[in-house]
Amino acid sequence: MNKLLLIITFFLIRSGYSQSITVTYENVLLNQQAGPYWPAYEYSYGQSIYLENDIQGSGIISGLTFYYDGVSLVNSDSIVVYMGITDQNHIDSVGAIKSSAMTLVFQGKLSNYTAPGPVFIPLQTPFPYNGDSNLVIGINEIKPGFDTLVTNAFLCYVKDFGIHSRGRCWGNIQPWPLSFFDLTPGQFPGEGTGVPKVTLHGLTRLPCQSPKNVRFNSITHNSASITWSPPDSGNIPTSYDIYYSISRYKPPSSIITPYTSINTTYPVTGLNSATWYYAFVRTRSTVCNSVWTVVDSFKTLCAPTATPTPPEAFNNQLGVPFPPNCWQKAQGILSNPTLLLYNSEGYQFWQGRPYRFVTGSDSAAIAYFATDTLRHWLISPSYDLGSGGNKSLEFDAALTKNGSQIQGYFDADDRFIVVISTDEGLTWKSTNILRTWASPQTISSVGTHIIIPLTAYSGIVRIGFYVQSTNGNPVGSSIPTLFIDNVKISQILPVTLTDFTGKKEGSNNLLQWHTATEQNNK
Repeated sequence: MNKLLLIITFFLIRSGYSQSITVTYENVLLNQQAGPYWPAYEYSYGQSIYLENDIQGSGIISGLTFYYDGVSLVNSDSIVVYMGITDQNHIDSVGAIKSSAMTLVFQGKLSNYTAPGPVFIPLQTPFPYNGDSNLVIGINEIKPGFDTLVTNAFLCYVKDFGIHSRGRCWGNIQPWPLSFFDLTPGQFPGEGTGVPKVTLHGLTRLPCQSPKNVRFNSITHNSASITWSPPDSGNIPTSYDIYYSISRYKPPSSIITPYTSINTTYPVTGLNSATWYYAFVRTRSTVCNSVWTVVDSFKTLCAPTATPTPPEAFNNQLGVPFPPNCWQKAQGILSNPTLLLYNSEGYQFWQGRPYRFVTGSDSAAIAYFATDTLRHWLISPSYDLGSGGNKSLEFDAALTKNGSQIQGYFDADDRFIVVISTDEGLTWKSTNILRTWASPQTISSVGTHIIIPLTAYSGIVRIGFYVQSTNGNPVGSSIPTLFIDNVKISQILPVTLTDFTGKKEGSNNLLQWHTATEQNNK
């Protein structure tokens, strides 16, 4: 009996090598990072979580392959590997999974890796994985000494997981054995993020695969659309289940929001404003369901602000994340229609700086015309104009040379455009341009107050401040620099006076005035 058990065990382990699943990610940057451990330090430790929908397989994991892109692992080839399953789907500042919750699956030396390539780890204790939980892998490098000064040595998938990282690596902790999981990341001298690319040997793909490319579109303050693509393989879906929540954790098996169409778009309404949501999608076929797909969160817009509004002065925006709450940055060329990538980061574009570079003044929003690929937007919160007809957009603007109060000038290819969106920012069109500045125009370096009537608009709108440059600009102190400040929606008075005087004539008072505009007045 023992001999038969040994033969079966050996067969399971050996046969597992012929099956494998390489974990990959959608829309991420494949890059060199520190995980699964950090060869540039001694006694380094790394931990990563692979979601069940990352893997979409089950079986007995008999080995791991990571992908090394450094110089040598000669002095970092002694490791300890832990594996476990968890409902936890991220690693926060104190959320490392403890060794007591995992299984020691390997302890020993790696092969002598002296060049880039796959690093194979045969598990001494094969690990059963049922395909219905998240997988955590922890690797502690326990050999004294340093290997290479290259800190980024393994191929990792670097993704913005929001505030919730699924990969973390610490260096120079201390030799194994130790209860390193009871320490906090702040106690370690080095820390990196990124989920290492890994091949899990011994697993078989599940017959029903999850949808791909789950995305959020058409986000407003109370609605959004969830879209996805069918899986590449597995049984053909007959329908999909969708679940959305303010919790990152997958839905309980008894609670789902069924969506019984083969269409791959699901509109969601009745959402709370300024709230983070998470969506989960799975396929259904005639024989099985896939695991839930877990995706990053999206945040609904702030609730529309009643008008008139107080001015947005962009105060306290020096050295802090820009823009202020409820504003957004985006990239995309203005056309008809316009496709925008929201919340994109551009180091030089739309940031907080002192107004007109005057030392000691509070901050304004500024944009540098310093590149030939400038397509950057600063987008206001949603404004409710009501029934319309009596509102205007007002803001202060200035154009200087970089770092000074000297008059700046637009180059021939530069544009500063103010655009309005009439559907809460879902679409931006060149037909909705409110005003354009281009050479030979300029904006005073000492600042000017701009008023743009919105009498043709009503309901919920957003304002886009768009800067564009196509052919490059001067460098250094000659770069044109645009400032905007004190943005507000104001009430238009029925009479716009240009002058008003009064004087006594005998027993009467004589009033005289001139108006620029008049509407609905007596």
